[in-house]
Amino acid sequence: IVPERSSRIAMLETGEVDIAMDLVPDDTPLVEGMPDARLSWVEGARRMGLAFNQKKPYLQDKRVRQAFNYAVDWDSIKDNILGGLGSRATTYRGTSFWANPDLEPYPYDPEKAMELLDAAGFPMDQPLTIDVDTRYSSRVQVVEAVAAQFRELGLDVVVNPIEYSVFRQMVFDRDFHDMVFLGLGGRGVPMQDAGVFAEG
Repeated sequence: IVPERSSRIAMLETGEVDIAMDLVPDDTPLVEGMPDARLSWVEGARRMGLAFNQKKPYLQDKRVRQAFNYAVDWDSIKDNILGGLGSRATTYRGTSFWANPDLEPYPYDPEKAMELLDAAGFPMDQPLTIDVDTRYSSRVQVVEAVAAQFRELGLDVVVNPIEYSVFRQMVFDRDFHDMVFLGLGGRGVPMQDAGVFAEG
């Protein structure tokens, strides 16, 4: 196990390893420039998204959380940050085991987002903080883009990058700010994935 991504890439280049996993789109030019390397992307079982701190009264109304979904321009994030990779989730769990083919993901509709925020009486001057761990630069970039899209609605949003060990404890303690960028993933085994939702 080589935790540092740059080390995995260097070991691949020198031939010290045959396979390097968990790269990010920014690594594409590096790997494609290696004469004996082949780059393959496969969709994983992990789904990333924002979890809302519903201890905060202003985030308890379902319409507010729906509004934030409508405010995200996923296609722009995918094309400009993720190198065209990834798909928008329709459910919080990933992979075809849990996918309902009849569900459509939220479309990008800032007008609908504003209607919902207004209907819910959301305080537009309420400062909002999104926590994100810093293990992968692409996660921080995605959250920065999402925050910028929320700001386009007139919301006061800041991003709070946090070192992973601190971040992990915050999540386990349920002690994060307004929103936290989380991922749930498994091995594509339905029972194992369902176990994520078991109490405790």
